Amino acid sequence: MMRRQAYEWRAVVPDLDYANNQGAVVLNLDPVLSSQPAIPAWTAGSSAKVDVFVGDYGNNLDIPGYVKATQFIVIDEISLWPPAATANIWVDTTQYFLNPDRSVSKGISGNASPFGPSGGRRYVPQALSPSYYQSATPVYVLPGQTWGVYYSLNDLTPTLTVYDKQGGSATINWDYTINASIPLDDGDCFIPRCYFEYVLFDGSDALVANHLMEQNIPVNVENVMAHKRMLIRMKLEKDISDQEELETVRKTVPRRFI
Repeated sequence: MMRRQAYEWRAVVPDLDYANNQGAVVLNLDPVLSSQPAIPAWTAGSSAKVDVFVGDYGNNLDIPGYVKATQFIVIDEISLWPPAATANIWVDTTQYFLNPDRSVSKGISGNASPFGPSGGRRYVPQALSPSYYQSATPVYVLPGQTWGVYYSLNDLTPTLTVYDKQGGSATINWDYTINASIPLDDGDCFIPRCYFEYVLFDGSDALVANHLMEQNIPVNVENVMAHKRMLIRMKLEKDISDQEELETVRKTVPRRFI
């Protein structure tokens, strides 16, 4: 079975009271989309790498991402916000994005691959570039491996130039060092978030995906389907060949009438 999956992480909690009394994490729930959400204080530090699955900010899971023995994952898209934030995919002890000198980088930024906000009642972000698609160079996560995405905020007091619906452009700012409700005018302009997509190959499709990887053939839905069609065609051809051989043998055996 092949299934395209998507995951969205948002560093928000239902409201300011939740942030003040229960903390910065909402466990095992979808991204918070309440009418008056709050952004909890980012106490980890501006350059800290926070795991979007188990980093104790926003919507989290009980455990990091894990690939079962009968599965194979291909990560092929990632985007994030705000612009100064960075994200780096990790698999076991390896991080995906590197500097030219082969040292580990902070990852791709929200400027390069924005998961752009829709804006608020008054302010709307200006033109955004497309998300970063990794279809030509995806990340493979093999059976038994653990994986996730490290997210760094980098700037705790950012400033954004936005379009003001009341006319012209405007500059707005945010302070991530405190718990704060999100103004309706700002909308989601400052919500830290990360979005990524991947294809989950399961069962026999995972076996095909592993075989393609071992043959240095790109693992994607099209190539897995093509390989399965080839296997079916080879099986049919073999069955036909076996049938023809059987007919040939039958013709050489003399008939007996009793």
